[in-house]
Amino acid sequence: MRDVTRTPSQEDFARLVPPQARAELLDVVCEAVGLLSLAEVVLAGCDQPGTKGPEPARSAGRVMSAFVRMAGRVRSLPVSEPLRSRIAQLLDYHAELIGQALLMAYGERTERTERARGSGGLGPPAIELARLADQLERSLGSACSTPDAPRGRVMVISGVAAGGAVVGGQSRPAPG
Repeated sequence: MRDVTRTPSQEDFARLVPPQARAELLDVVCEAVGLLSLAEVVLAGCDQPGTKGPEPARSAGRVMSAFVRMAGRVRSLPVSEPLRSRIAQLLDYHAELIGQALLMAYGERTERTERARGSGGLGPPAIELARLADQLERSLGSACSTPDAPRGRVMVISGVAAGGAVVGGQSRPAPG
């Protein structure tokens, strides 16, 4: 059985992603990486105590819908397994995480939901998604066309840097 959590090598990408699907796969993954910082903001907003108005729910719904849409696009691409499934799983994870945050923010407050508050942000799947985008760019010899995808930058995801250094909670260009 293949390890679907293993990050594919550059040779794997060339073999798993046919030429006709490369640009679209890269665009989807880069769009998702560009959405991670907004997803962090949405999670933080949902995690705030107290009564919330409708705007956090609207923002969370838009972010969640975008991840669901991107997962559907990935599933429709002629990309070989296990890469297609892993990318779709990562996108589904982020949609589900936002959905769970909404339930905690607007649902019934119990002792259990209060204990779960502030339990970690986007976590390792966000870092894996960012690394996949970087590897796709390198192995496919193409750069993201999505303007808001942070390429060549350190991503700070709940205080965890996906490369480079964290300075004052902000992302900084990765050392070259």
